[in-house]
Amino acid sequence: MEKYLEDVGEFGQFQIQNFILLSLPTIVVAMQKYAWVFLGAKVKHRCQLPWEEVNANYSLPVEELELYFPRDRNTDNGFSQCTIFKEVKKNWNSSLEIESCSNFIYDRSEYESSAVIDYNLVCGRSWMRSTVQSLFMVGTLFGSNFFGHLSDRFLLGATLQGIFLIAYVIMMEMVGKTKRVVVGILAHAFYSIAFFTGALIAYLVTSWRWLQVAYTLPAILFIPYYWIISESARWLSAKGKSEEAKNILKKVAQTNGKKVSEESLEMAIQVPEGEKGGNFFDLFRYKSLRLKTCIFFIGCGAVEIPGLLFSLYIIEKVGRKLPLCGMMCTGGVALLIGLFLDKNSIEVAILSYIGKMCISGSYAIIYTFTAESFPTVVRNVAVGSSSMVASVGGALATYVNLLGDFWPPLPYIIFGLSSFLSGVLCLMLKETKGNPMDDLIQEKIQSSRGEENRGYGKENSA
Repeated sequence: MEKYLEDVGEFGQFQIQNFILLSLPTIVVAMQKYAWVFLGAKVKHRCQLPWEEVNANYSLPVEELELYFPRDRNTDNGFSQCTIFKEVKKNWNSSLEIESCSNFIYDRSEYESSAVIDYNLVCGRSWMRSTVQSLFMVGTLFGSNFFGHLSDRFLLGATLQGIFLIAYVIMMEMVGKTKRVVVGILAHAFYSIAFFTGALIAYLVTSWRWLQVAYTLPAILFIPYYWIISESARWLSAKGKSEEAKNILKKVAQTNGKKVSEESLEMAIQVPEGEKGGNFFDLFRYKSLRLKTCIFFIGCGAVEIPGLLFSLYIIEKVGRKLPLCGMMCTGGVALLIGLFLDKNSIEVAILSYIGKMCISGSYAIIYTFTAESFPTVVRNVAVGSSSMVASVGGALATYVNLLGDFWPPLPYIIFGLSSFLSGVLCLMLKETKGNPMDDLIQEKIQSSRGEENRGYGKENSA
């Protein structure tokens, strides 16, 4: 297959067209993933005083705040957002009983409407705000694994959930080995486009309910993909669907303006007998795949344009393993260093940007690394299952943030150490730079053994 792609074009017109079409839905998927940032925006609030209307002004003079609200050093203005004195404080030294409140006044200077405001998802109900995002991530957990299998049977476009991992695998399998890195990194650039697009839409649409509609409606445009997008020729040939694979490969050559012989087509779709498919359990059945699977699971669970561009440059020069390790470790260290600095300082802001850049870059690398490390028959399952574990991390992350209410540094320690340790684990993986993508599990096992034997031979000769 690699030789055929070299002959007809590793990234010709056919691949470019499909790359653009497959990448566009990523914008919609990414906007949904980060929608809760705007839909459930955290809003400044305080208890509603007995005589106040619901739409009362949030701001109060310090003198009034002293009379009605206990001090709280963890808030921006120094007064409690969730409790109130039972009686009016008559002097500075008096000690009064406090009580929790169920009605709140919100600061609407930044957000006129929010799910947090409409449903009072603050104070004792703040866990509900975290649960909403966690439920979304749990949905992607099942979607990543389920649609990883579903993509083996249906063409892209029938559904939105899980579309990125399906599109990513198809993109990686339709280009030659010298172009895989470019395609893999550029595919993640559409996530960055979604950040800008989503923020612009949120600025223009002030109602959080209509904002959700605006984020979701474009998905309808991708329904025709069911008839437009071609299935992966690699997967078809690995499944023994030779005629369908040949038709796709002919279409690639024709679109790229190349002529190929029947003999070249036959050689491209030729696969050894005895292995026609793979499943989730194959990732753990073989030792050489089991270690990679476990490490990629951890790496995915622990994790923007500068990071992507740097990744594109460094993995072409150095490879996949060392840059992935370096970026994840650097991101983790940046979080840990921030513990010792003033949270409002410029140094913390710089460290945050460095950490974000590194994690974004590592996120792009790990998708390319995962796709190259597994054979075609289980590639969808491997990428989907790794993405599933990443969703577990995403679901837990919102609750980890809540631990900051008990001890503010704790979330930073957990996230920082997770990222750093995941980077170290990546050193146990084998480099894939310049290697052809295997189609069958036995091919991957044999190539892994060959690499081990070559390494052993070098050691002996030394």
